[in-house]
Amino acid sequence: MAFSTNFMCPALILVAATVVTCLNANKSCKYQHPQTLFCLSDFAIKARIISMGKITVTNDIANPIQITSYKIHVKKFFLDRSNSIGFDMWQKNVKLQVEQSLVASKSAITLQPKSTYVIFGSFSQDRKHLILKQCGFYAPWHNITREQRFGLRHAYNDNCHRCNIKLCHNVENNKDKKKLCTANKNECLWKPKVMAFSHCPLNSSVVISTDCHALHSTCAYHSSNQRCTWIYSKSVRKCKMEYDRDLHRSRSPYKYHCK
Repeated sequence: MAFSTNFMCPALILVAATVVTCLNANKSCKYQHPQTLFCLSDFAIKARIISMGKITVTNDIANPIQITSYKIHVKKFFLDRSNSIGFDMWQKNVKLQVEQSLVASKSAITLQPKSTYVIFGSFSQDRKHLILKQCGFYAPWHNITREQRFGLRHAYNDNCHRCNIKLCHNVENNKDKKKLCTANKNECLWKPKVMAFSHCPLNSSVVISTDCHALHSTCAYHSSNQRCTWIYSKSVRKCKMEYDRDLHRSRSPYKYHCK
């Protein structure tokens, strides 16, 4: 399935965003590579948080939702599938709803005023809002690596309809799981380090911010052998060396990501 991309770079657009926090106990995310999250999204934007607005809470006792309003400037669209569903991405005062579990306060989504983020999301059913879910992707722009920026601009979308990333983890001591961890010609195997996400089970962005493949690799189709394979950079080797060094020193190199 192909995904359309709009690489327009308009002047800053003022957007009214809404952040939603909901109670959903024991919900965990399926860990996914940023390329996969990009391909599953309706939009991918670079946006600056301008200010925080009012806070409201719904009356649903069983599932209270806290709504925090923000104003943001959208600086760039890396992915815009609005044309396919009739949503006007360029209208002013677009609402963004971030849905997250209050139980997962240690890995809560927070958007800081005057900061710039990359955000992937979907459109609401009524096509009047943008949505960033608990298990979606968001990250400060300054944390986006060179390889991820290349993916956002070109490589991710170019390979959405050709390649899938297959997750395999906790397979080292499990023979049955090892047998299942094989890739066909349209897949790249991804084996994120267990330590990278063992502390923050409710936020896949934590995995994305610590795993070397998520930070520095893209799964791309190669016409020469008609297969999907990882595109590596020198940064991958350096990242793995640093990870192994920190793991040897502390046994928990990325614990600080789960404040």
